[in-house]
Amino acid sequence: GRALRMMLAAGAGVPLHMLGDPDTTARATAGDATRGMLSHYRTRQLELIEMVSEVIERAALRAQAAGRLVMPRGGLQLQAQVQELTREDNLLLAQAAEAIVKALEAARANGWVDDATAQALMLKFAGESATVSMTDPKGF
Repeated sequence: GRALRMMLAAGAGVPLHMLGDPDTTARATAGDATRGMLSHYRTRQLELIEMVSEVIERAALRAQAAGRLVMPRGGLQLQAQVQELTREDNLLLAQAAEAIVKALEAARANGWVDDATAQALMLKFAGESATVSMTDPKGF
């Protein structure tokens, strides 16, 4: 069983602790291996996004050439949105968003920013590009 796990880990490019093999790794070693693995997966994720975007753009150009699609002036302007690979990244993002919202509440209460500016800054610091109307209760 151990030899099979080692072959699978080597072929898949994952550390042994990800396959439930605690014999050869300590917690610190597992943490180091996980960081490298997440970096590898992030690179693969970006390459996949780039490939899929290129396929979509080429398909759109062919559809335009066939008269089935009218392309916008600036092109498709595709933006990929993917989930973070680790919980820690999401936790840090949530904590940063909470802190900026509290700061913006204080700034708005003191009259330093209006609602629209506070909203735009909040979305920017939360990593969102969407524009949401403050008067629309279904915006979020």
